[in-house]
Amino acid sequence: MIQIQHLSRAWGDFSLKDICLCAQPKEYLVILGPTGCGKTLLLETVAGIHRSYSGTVRIAGEDMATVPPYRRSIGFVYQKSMLFPNLAVAQNIEYGLKMRRTPRRERRARVEFLAGLLGIGYLLARDVTALSGGEMQKVALARALAIEPDILLLDEPLSPLDQASKDTLLEEIRKLHDQLGTTTLHVTHDHNIARRLADRIALLSNGSLVQVGEAAEVFRYPVSDFAAEFVRAPNILLGEAVKTENEVVQINCDGFSLRASSRLTGPVGVTIPPEEVRLGVSAPDGDHMNVLRGDIERIENQAGLATVTFRVNENRLVATVPRAEITQMLGQGATHVYAEFAPEVVHVFRRESAE
Repeated sequence: MIQIQHLSRAWGDFSLKDICLCAQPKEYLVILGPTGCGKTLLLETVAGIHRSYSGTVRIAGEDMATVPPYRRSIGFVYQKSMLFPNLAVAQNIEYGLKMRRTPRRERRARVEFLAGLLGIGYLLARDVTALSGGEMQKVALARALAIEPDILLLDEPLSPLDQASKDTLLEEIRKLHDQLGTTTLHVTHDHNIARRLADRIALLSNGSLVQVGEAAEVFRYPVSDFAAEFVRAPNILLGEAVKTENEVVQINCDGFSLRASSRLTGPVGVTIPPEEVRLGVSAPDGDHMNVLRGDIERIENQAGLATVTFRVNENRLVATVPRAEITQMLGQGATHVYAEFAPEVVHVFRRESAE
């Protein structure tokens, strides 16, 4: 549905650099990255607001180079709702349909349909200046979807809302997408929003794509130290990888080493899933490749599980274990733990900062 090929676009001292990205029909693609990384610039270029760029933007196979924004079948919702203050809610929602000379009966039916989906039917006659932030964004969503666009572009629409309104609108957006199937590009800096909404995630940093993949993949297997830190991957360790044998490398960290299944050598980082870390009060028997001794710092209990934070030299690590296990360890007066994990669960990535 959307094909972006080798897109580069300068904006003052900043630039998008050789962006290649596709969104499939009915896909919810989240463009994730820190403030100032070029997310909005990319979205506005797709929308046709910025026309001077190299590369191509295609929608439904058509090159958009000479297609003005109003002919692109795109709905756009910004961080600020940008509603027309002189129009009531219903008039705001139907505005695009009216510009397209859609018959009144069809306009009314479309407005009532979308208002019902978003639970704002009781607001249709109300002045938009009397709405809450969450209500305004719902109206803005309805207005963007009223024209039945091929593409929905969302630019941080949840950012100005309080947490309760944000949670409610998250559910509404997910429901809308499931029901309408509109191909959606949603930019955000909030990785929790990305987790809850995205089919796939495109991670952007300083105008360049860092990683594109299914949401679970991006969070579980970051490809660089920036990606790992930005998505808050657990148990990040940095070190130097040295080849051993059988596609296993030894990674020498600060004062200790570990083994991982990888072909990478040189400066690397790793992440270790907390649920794959086993804890004990003494070193495990037998031949284990990865055993670290750490001092317990904090224990958080939730729903039958315990998240144990422990320190290995200057590195803070976490493990998620059954609550009964840590209770037993503490009953033995433990102030330290031995952490053990298999080489296969260690994810290894090349360190950008070392290049």
